[in-house]
Amino acid sequence: MATTINISIRLPKSDGTTDPAAGTLIFQPERHHFAGTDLILPKPFKIDLDKQGKATVKLENTDGRWVWKVAEMIGDTVQRIRYFELPTGSDTANYSDLSYVDGGSFAPLGQTSPLTELTDEDIDWISQFVAAGTHLAN
Repeated sequence: MATTINISIRLPKSDGTTDPAAGTLIFQPERHHFAGTDLILPKPFKIDLDKQGKATVKLENTDGRWVWKVAEMIGDTVQRIRYFELPTGSDTANYSDLSYVDGGSFAPLGQTSPLTELTDEDIDWISQFVAAGTHLAN
């Protein structure tokens, strides 16, 4: 089963308004897993934001044995790498409503404790998508 994720990312402006973000999200299953008899490998794929800072992606639901990894690249900067569960139960979900978890333990993260530190493994993974000299934001 799969869920369609609606994504909307905006950037703050000094006048209190926001502009649509321009960028890419890179999704990947955190580890290999089975869907029925098929082995699903952790191969990443990119989704570009449109001119309104929006995108839609359809992702396989997780089952507690694996999670999704997503890198948010706004412009040439990796803003954040997150891990999230996507349980069955809904055909659609908003990106803002996903259940973020620790990438190693899959333990839920609190809403006020965003994942902000990149591990060496995260940096190695994202480096295949970005040019040398790209800034990795915390």
